[in-house]
Parts: sequence; C-alpha cells; structure tokens
Amino acid sequence: MKLSKQTIDLLHWCSRIEEDLLIEPGNRLRTISRNKATLLEGYVRETFPTRFAVQNFTRCLPCIYETTEISFDDPSYMGLRNGRILTKAPSADERLIFRPPSKNITFSKYNESFFLHSDDVYELRRLKGDKTVVEFHASDPGAPIQIDYFDVGKADDPPPIRHTMETIKPQFARQQFRARIKLRNLTILDGSYQLELAAAGFAKFTWLHGDVALWIATEASHSQFANSPERDN
Repeated sequence: MKLSKQTIDLLHWCSRIEEDLLIEPGNRLRTISRNKATLLEGYVRETFPTRFAVQNFTRCLPCIYETTEISFDDPSYMGLRNGRILTKAPSADERLIFRPPSKNITFSKYNESFFLHSDDVYELRRLKGDKTVVEFHASDPGAPIQIDYFDVGKADDPPPIRHTMETIKPQFARQQFRARIKLRNLTILDGSYQLELAAAGFAKFTWLHGDVALWIATEASHSQFANSPERDN
C-alpha cells in the first residue's frame, strides 16, 4: 500500500505526541502522550490491513514518502520499499507500546465553543517555553474571547508578564470563562480549528482540514466556567 501526503503528515503529527505507534486494522490512527494530557484521533483515506506495533516510530518517518510501498506481509516487520531499498521496521510487543485506551471518547457537553483561525494557530505554534501556558478567556457573556500566554513561576514569584494575542477573527463568548492549557501539551498543526472547552477538564481541537481531533487537558485549578454543561441543556 501507499500513503497520501495527508496521511504521512498525520503520522508525523502522531510522532510529535508519542514516539510509539499502534496501527490497527481500518482507517483510524490514534495516539496519546506519555503524560496522558494529549490524545489524537484521525481518520485517513487508506485502510490498514492488520494490527502492527512499532516502537519509536519516528525512526520510520524519514523512509516514508508518497511513493513508498508499505507491506505487512511478514508479521515480524513492516516493509518500507523505496526503489531498490527495503527498510524493515521490526514488530514490537504491544505490551511495550504506550498507546491510548481502547474506549472511545463520547463526551458531548462542552461549555464553550469557538473558531480558531489559522493565523492565530500559527502564532500559537511559534511560542516556546517549558513553563509557558496559554489561556483562553472572556470577561463577560458576549465579550470578545481573548488568548493570553505567559510563563508560570513559583507561588512567591512576582506576577507573570502576560501577552495578549490580537485574534484575526474575533469570537464572542456565551459566558464568562477561563481555560488554561500548558504549551507543551498543545501539539497542533497549522490550520484552522473548532475549539470546544469543557469544565470537565479538557479541550477538544477539531482540525478543519481533515478528519482529526485532539483532546487536551486543561489546568483544572485555573479554569472556570460560569455555566455548567447541565445548565446549558
């Protein structure tokens, strides 16, 4: 089988979240970060024929192009053929693979939902810093949704310097809210997203350029919503 560029890009995306990968039969790819803060689920046009586990899948990516012939004929390895060169990625014991839980996410009661423009995503992807957090917030119902970022220090440190992004396409809140995400968990690709925030402690980023969604943990002690999901119904 051969893979499209979009599928290869999705594999690269998965490897940024977790280096191990479990390929399952069908057209769905899933992965989760080691700290369990980021889960990705995406659907591709190709159909994988078998279940196959690879440790450190990042080693395979330099050998995968749109012209690469990928085979699973031998259960001991995944074959990556580029012309006369055959690269063998050995099969791993699934017990050694860090993989997402088999149970699907069915949560639907989100407190706030808005559009995240590709230009805003580009600015977020340029941010750096292990202690940096990104905060989405609105002061009142109907107020513009703002995006701030700053570095988190110790309790006795001076207040952080906050930077506010000028959003390309203003969005307006249904309620007063605040949701904070650690930058190191914000593993997103360029493009536009529909962002849904839940008081349950996570955000859902739906990529609008393909069938891909990420669920990312929010900082519970620094995230508040005026309305609970039950009040929204």
